[in-house]
Amino acid sequence: CRSIPTMLSLPDPQVLIMVETVEHAFHLKRELPDYELVYSNLDEKLEERLALYGMLENYEEMTVERKEFLLKQFEKGHVRKIIATHCWKQGIDPIHLNAFVRADGGVSEINNVQLPGRLSRLTTDKREGLLIDFWDEFDKWALDRSKKRLAAYKRNGFNILEKI
Repeated sequence: CRSIPTMLSLPDPQVLIMVETVEHAFHLKRELPDYELVYSNLDEKLEERLALYGMLENYEEMTVERKEFLLKQFEKGHVRKIIATHCWKQGIDPIHLNAFVRADGGVSEINNVQLPGRLSRLTTDKREGLLIDFWDEFDKWALDRSKKRLAAYKRNGFNILEKI
């Protein structure tokens, strides 16, 4: 695995950030305005709360057609930065994906294999991928979840770069 600075210094790396909730996606979008959002539904209550915080400015509704369009553009490598909920945990083939940011905090054994597996699609232009996960120490529950993900990555033979 390349070092993080080398991987992320590519001219325009393709990055997918996976989150658990739509609310988390919108909070990240506020910090990363160049990223596209992909999610399944936005309930009325959450929409009101996001609007109250000014997070729906320049908001484009997530229709089935928009989600399909973004998927096709991402798989072709035309869209380079996405924040997605688990609506993209199946049925995508991002062969150009350089970095996958696991920000969902999950511990499902299936997801611990399948989600980072998106990086395994190699091409002549892409010979490796970078998985970024978080070591959550703010409470025992979150730390235990981080430890479970790390153990799964080690079992699957990932080259682990710790505390970067």
